[in-house]
Amino acid sequence: MRKGVSDMSPQEILEANKDNFDVSYDNVVRVELDESSNLVGVTLLTKDDKFEFLTNRDYAAVSKLLRDTLGDKVESK
Repeated sequence: MRKGVSDMSPQEILEANKDNFDVSYDNVVRVELDESSNLVGVTLLTKDDKFEFLTNRDYAAVSKLLRDTLGDKVESK
């Protein structure tokens, strides 16, 4: 039986797909959240890279998750 993401450890999630990758908290410089239409844009700036993601999750839930972990590194546009 396949596990759902909520039942998986972080290591299992990373190993589940070759395109998954980790970013250490210390490497995160800033996260920008942009709420537009049905999607939430997440721009993750690290010391070396910039990543852009889209999710259809609720903006408040995404914001809370990231702010609980990254605090004042999270900004809303």
